[in-house]
This record gives sequence, C-alpha cells and structure tokens, in this order.
Amino acid sequence: MSNLHCMDYYKKGVMTAEDCDAHCSDPNKREINHAVTIVGYGKSERAGCEEYWLIKNSWGTHWGEDGHFRFCADRVGPHAEFGQCQLNSFIMWPSM
Repeated sequence: MSNLHCMDYYKKGVMTAEDCDAHCSDPNKREINHAVTIVGYGKSERAGCEEYWLIKNSWGTHWGEDGHFRFCADRVGPHAEFGQCQLNSFIMWPSM
C-alpha cells in the first residue's frame, strides 16, 4: 500500500499512522486534511496497536469495511498528545 494514497485502497484491518504518514495531518501546521466520524472502538489484534477507533468515512458503503475503517487509537510515543494522525486534535460534537 502506498503511503501517498493509503486510504484509497483500504479494504480491511487496523491502520496506523505508519501506514499513512504522508496522508496524516501535520501537527506543526495544526491542519486538518479530512474529517471523519468516530462511531465505536475495539481491541486490536495487530502487533503494535492495542485498541482501535471504528470510523465512518464519507466515501460511501462501497469503500473499506461497509464505509468504515479501523484506525489505531493508541496514544504512545510521538502520538501521546494528539493520537495517531492527530485524530484527537480537533474534536467536535453537536449541541442541541
């Protein structure tokens, strides 16, 4: 899988920042390059990743795991503050 378009060809499994380093948001620029919705979480069996977020993408149900993907939720090492690919940086939720 090419890092440049890592999500284009996602089919299944738990992804990590290392899979997608060229596509991750830059922490130094405080930028966002894609918005997603976290809909759940679970325990990972992938080496180097203990837990994952279940994420709904906006690309339709034909993509990934019925329109969703699993992304490592571990916050260790360089990912301790903001999570993998800055996933914990720009959190939004609706208020009514």
